[in-house]
Amino acid sequence: MKFDLPKCTLESGRGGDYQLHVSDLSPTQNAVGMDEVKTKTKRIRRRNKKELKHYLYLRPVPVVIGQDKFFLIDRHHMSRSLWEAAGKDNDSGLKRKNVRVVVRVVENWQFIRSPNQFWRAMDKKHWVYPYDHGGGGPLNVKRLKKHVEDLENDPYRSLAWYVRQRFGYFKDPSNPIFAEFKWANFFRTRVELGDEMFDPESGVDLEEVLIEKLDQDDKDEVVAYALALARSNQARGLPGYAGS
Repeated sequence: MKFDLPKCTLESGRGGDYQLHVSDLSPTQNAVGMDEVKTKTKRIRRRNKKELKHYLYLRPVPVVIGQDKFFLIDRHHMSRSLWEAAGKDNDSGLKRKNVRVVVRVVENWQFIRSPNQFWRAMDKKHWVYPYDHGGGGPLNVKRLKKHVEDLENDPYRSLAWYVRQRFGYFKDPSNPIFAEFKWANFFRTRVELGDEMFDPESGVDLEEVLIEKLDQDDKDEVVAYALALARSNQARGLPGYAGS
């Protein structure tokens, strides 16, 4: 899939819109909520070519150019969903060899040649989230995933998404990047996701947990409890807090 836009290069200017292959995007986080990815993947597969192009034109991926790479600082879930959709049959004819996104260059920091200075600048802008899929970290930035297909599942990030879909909190324009991970960490210490996690015989790892695969009653109970927590005073101070 091609767009009527120039290809993004290491010399592309700040503020411009370009096109870029998904495989050229370098993540700035290590995890996604796979429940959200799977839902978006299904929707993308049902869009025809014209619909998908329109969808992507309206959702440019913000990137920072630096260290000879293109770092996406938001829309990791959409990018992963596109990659997943391109790997199977879909109505737009999307293939992994041609799957592209519209990108918007937020900064071109190619002139910062020191890796240390580059990552300090990224951290100062809150454009990197070097934690693992269980919320552990911060990790050294060299452990950031290299490709969107490598992003691991954080089911608590999925839970944060389910809660936001039910208006448990709002997307805060002043704090949009990685806000859902703050909510994920809030739920991580308060909500249990399935008994299998506590059964030594199950062998289930956190990365394997999908909220959509819980029994419907268990799913409803988990989401309802998280929703109540999101509206409680315990969540006051988190981005997009809506109160009771």
